[in-house]
Amino acid sequence: ATPAEGAVMPFSNPLYAVPVPGQDSQATVKARRARHTALPLVIALMAALVVSYILVPRGQEMAILRLGSGDAPGARALLEQRLAAGETSPALIAALARTRALTGDLPGAVALLEPLAQQRPRDLEVIEALVAYQRERGDDRAGLLRSITMLHAVQPSVPQLREIAVLHSMLGERAEQRAALHRLLAAGPGEVADHLSLARLEASAGSPAAGLAALRRLAREHPHAVDVHAAALAVALHVEAGQPEAALAAARTWLAERDAAVAILAAPTLASFLGAARRPDLVVALLETLAGPAAPSSLILPLAQAEFDAGRGEAALLRLEALPRGEAAEALEVRVLRLRLAVALTALDRATEAAVLLRAS
Repeated sequence: ATPAEGAVMPFSNPLYAVPVPGQDSQATVKARRARHTALPLVIALMAALVVSYILVPRGQEMAILRLGSGDAPGARALLEQRLAAGETSPALIAALARTRALTGDLPGAVALLEPLAQQRPRDLEVIEALVAYQRERGDDRAGLLRSITMLHAVQPSVPQLREIAVLHSMLGERAEQRAALHRLLAAGPGEVADHLSLARLEASAGSPAAGLAALRRLAREHPHAVDVHAAALAVALHVEAGQPEAALAAARTWLAERDAAVAILAAPTLASFLGAARRPDLVVALLETLAGPAAPSSLILPLAQAEFDAGRGEAALLRLEALPRGEAAEALEVRVLRLRLAVALTALDRATEAAVLLRAS
């Protein structure tokens, strides 16, 4: 029978129609197309959301952008907020330390990096930044010493050892400075100042033999650097070691390697250190060969005094009385010594003559 006009057939909705095998209805095709179109669209929207989340600058990224544009204060403000909010990642601490340094707050930068370096003692980048900030700061030698010591433990170098020794010296830590210099010189040839500093420290520590060894090494590695001060130190170390004759030999050897003019000027300095041995006869032996007619008062005075102290008062007075006209004979100190020696020898006539000359000075 034919259905009445306007009646609704069961299952007449195309979506619910039973498909004919091998043939899709037009509605089914449209539905499938809609599904295939919607899936890529959903995926694209999700990807866009992820990308937008990644690309929107946040916290530290915004700070980096500001720092790159030259806005260090703005970058610092953002990073300080992150720190105040409780974030303490190494990346944040390092970035904030940098902005603090760029805005002139070096103590603040150091205060951030010091605990971070303690937590990460092998982190070369953190320690190098800390050392750089402390060097630029310049008012915390103890802190700089700690940081360079940490740096040396991670990346040893001779310059670092030398700086460690210098910082110990500045802090008055003589034993630590001495130990650092020993490590430095064990690593290879040292600089002139290294050897001289070690020799002086050995002398202060009551080890003259070790000090002399440092000076011998100086002479081997830097023969032209052994000046009068190094020679005087050698003389002093020999005296301290109870070797006065060796002290005289060291002084004579050094003087013999110089021209006469230099030797005459340097000899009184060496004689003053030799005098600590309380052997005036050795001082006489050192100076008398240089006491020619043109010798300056700086050499004549210690020579005459040493002669008197060695029991050769008459020879000392004769030496002063026989000085030719010139700087030595007319020097006030020489005339005073001449009067003193004459009085000590109870040579009244000669004392009177010396007094007349002194009055005329």
